[in-house]
Amino acid sequence: MTTINQHLAKHYHKYQLIGLLIGFLIASFSIAAQETFTASQKGKGPAILFIPGLMSDSSVWDDFAEQFEQAHQVHQISIAGFAGSAPIENWSIDRVVGEVARYIAENDLQAPLIVGHSLGGFIALKLAVDYPQAVGKVVSVDGLPFLSPIFTRDPQTKAEDMRQRAEQMRQYYAALSPGQVRESTRNGVYIQARNEEAQEKILAMAERSDPRTVGIAISELMTTDLREDLTTTQTPILVLGASGAFSSEQEHQFAERLYQQQVSQAPTAKLVMNRDARHFMMWEAPEWVASQIASFM
Repeated sequence: MTTINQHLAKHYHKYQLIGLLIGFLIASFSIAAQETFTASQKGKGPAILFIPGLMSDSSVWDDFAEQFEQAHQVHQISIAGFAGSAPIENWSIDRVVGEVARYIAENDLQAPLIVGHSLGGFIALKLAVDYPQAVGKVVSVDGLPFLSPIFTRDPQTKAEDMRQRAEQMRQYYAALSPGQVRESTRNGVYIQARNEEAQEKILAMAERSDPRTVGIAISELMTTDLREDLTTTQTPILVLGASGAFSSEQEHQFAERLYQQQVSQAPTAKLVMNRDARHFMMWEAPEWVASQIASFM
């Protein structure tokens, strides 16, 4: 059985769109722990929550936290099972979303801005669907309401169509060692970032991630479709899409159409594409991403 990233490498043009599969706190902050995540807090002002993606930790947002904490109360989350955070039993995306909503309530955060990358973007979107009263605005950085159409390149793909493949993916990752997760990730890391230092950080975070948790997260992303749910949301949403792994105008246009279809029925959602950045947009185009967030706020 080929690994998911071997498949990515073999079918580069098919999977360039995907970024979701192949994801340190600093001084003067407090740390709060939930079962599914830990969170740092620093700065004062309107609240922003930064959520990392698959196999990533809070450090992917460090530069942004430092920038925004000058005028905001910044919260950075590290999700259990990823990049060295201890895994837990009964992990699920729904459970993470519920605990983030509880964290917002317990800390009396008023209409916080939620910024998530990849899986973190999906979590942010699900917060807007399941707990609209808890959030203000949502920014999803290369995270989409439904992952599977990126695999199939078919917007008509439904969650039930993917259940068997999703279960195979869950079982596959559960059987890997941490070193095998790293090597599997290596085959598709060029889709994530072009800089070698950034690629190495991605691989290191993958190796420190719990394979079982990774498999669960991927399988749930493949079988959870938020597109219909977003048609009734009133939460303002900004989706930042990356097509920097493509080279031709035709490919860029196809990527934009596929992304646009994901949010076209959501009345409060806006899509902005970046043709230069790859999946880790906050590293690939930090000034552009920061300006998009600031303008959206």
